[in-house]
Amino acid sequence: MKMRNWKAVLGLVAVLMASPAYGAFNEIETTTTLNLLLTGTNNALVVGDKVFANFTYNQTCGIQTGGFGACTPTDASLINVIPQDIDPLLHGFRLQTLFSVAGSNIFNDILISYEVWSLEQLISDLHLVANMALIPNDNVGFLGITEHAIDDGGNDYLLNVYNPPLQASDSVDIFPYVTHLTVTKDIKMSLYTSTNEACVNGSLSGCGRATMSYIDQLYSQTPIPEPGAIFLLGTGLLLTAGYLKRYV
Repeated sequence: MKMRNWKAVLGLVAVLMASPAYGAFNEIETTTTLNLLLTGTNNALVVGDKVFANFTYNQTCGIQTGGFGACTPTDASLINVIPQDIDPLLHGFRLQTLFSVAGSNIFNDILISYEVWSLEQLISDLHLVANMALIPNDNVGFLGITEHAIDDGGNDYLLNVYNPPLQASDSVDIFPYVTHLTVTKDIKMSLYTSTNEACVNGSLSGCGRATMSYIDQLYSQTPIPEPGAIFLLGTGLLLTAGYLKRYV
């Protein structure tokens, strides 16, 4: 067995034997707004055994030369954060508001980050879903979400959804399984120069829109073995790794 392989085995044992560490938060278990979860509020959203906290929010609504229009939302208080407790092995939350940009030659860039701790399970998969639309369908524009989930070992897991072409969902396997991730999602919406004569500065009714009304973030997980099982598994893996290193 190559060096990196048996090191990976030892790394898995270390993850299994580690306990999650997180601060003391005021726990919120029902729908709330993003501004109440921002870093400094000492609040956390709790869904199942998942704790979501230390949120940050930054937004840039930019108008290019000759452009005009409007962006929504205008601040974090307008974004609802809704618990998603799908089943015992699938937890997460929904960001719900009118994410949009309307006009011509304009963009809306929203950056949201947070941390997640899993208290009773190991995180094994990460899922991202959004309902993205260009109105009208032939409108010249773009929507996309690029997401990075980084574990405590520095492993960076990437997810992407976008339109056009439409890819409304993405998933990634997390391995080794973890109990903590730092997640950053970059939400981009843009409209290029409009050719519609009805789209004029001061009246957006004839202009196109790039919109999404929700972004779902879900975590699949696998049960953490009991302490005795962890010890036996760890011992067995260590012995197996040593054996293979010596004889393979």
